[in-house]
Amino acid sequence: MSPTDGLLKFITKHLERLDDSLTRVMATRDIESVHILRVSSRRLSEPLELLAGFFGRKRCLRLRSGLGDIRDALRRVRDVDVLRLAIAGDQSGFASDPEDLAKLQGVLAIERESDLIAARHQIERADPSRVLRVMDALCEKLRGLESRRDEKDLLRAARRLWQEKAKRLIDRPPTREHGPGLHKTRIRLKAFRYSTELVCRLDGQTRDDLLKASASMQDRLGAWNDHFCAARMLGQIAQDEQTLSAGPLWCASVLEFAARRARAMTDELGEIMISWPRLRRAIEADVFGRPDRSGSSVTAKGKVASSLERATEGDLRMAGGPA
Repeated sequence: MSPTDGLLKFITKHLERLDDSLTRVMATRDIESVHILRVSSRRLSEPLELLAGFFGRKRCLRLRSGLGDIRDALRRVRDVDVLRLAIAGDQSGFASDPEDLAKLQGVLAIERESDLIAARHQIERADPSRVLRVMDALCEKLRGLESRRDEKDLLRAARRLWQEKAKRLIDRPPTREHGPGLHKTRIRLKAFRYSTELVCRLDGQTRDDLLKASASMQDRLGAWNDHFCAARMLGQIAQDEQTLSAGPLWCASVLEFAARRARAMTDELGEIMISWPRLRRAIEADVFGRPDRSGSSVTAKGKVASSLERATEGDLRMAGGPA
């Protein structure tokens, strides 16, 4: 399979998933469709960044922006869905009183309905039909890349972007501080993982170990983010003036639940810090071809890391190809 064929299959697959899930989101209350739409829109952003160097940067960036608007419209809906699913899966995590549990589920159901209505209006303003049309047009142009030189340029550009995302990720490792920095690490990891999937499509290699390590770390960072969003949302519900006045004891239970989710953030961050070196070694080996020297001394590790950073900068300068 040529790089162009691989790229077309990648785009077509996620474009179909985006179209189908978009239809369902606008017409139903299906939870899974919200998730699929957000994931597909993010995966489609990767080939658009690659194709910007071939078919016009402004056009591709506008498309990425349109996909981002659609995805962002459903962020709050997805956060509510994740919390509702967590409560349904572990009802003892909130309260022993079934009435208290039912009340929280009811509040979240109302919240979800309101957020979904607002999200649909925002999606309509983003004009998704135009996004889909332009994506189809780009696919037609991509089919016109027939020369071997075009194929090589495409693969070279994809690998260069992949290396840039890898370096950006490992140069900014997570720290033991909660906050925006950890969320940015999560977003950079998603971009790197989807870029890896794209490169695999183009050059035919599997890279199973790297994808497995990336998915595992993404799950860890996703769990931390779920705890963060749950603690924030529960706190907002319990501190609503009218709700607090009408049911202070129920609000106290909600705040206790929020506190447990906040404490779980710290536990998850500890697991992230433990697991991060494994991901870094996988990236160093698969992306930059550096050997795994995890058994060497601390001093040697420091020298290898410093040498790697210098070598990586050189790799990126030499990669070439259209952006």
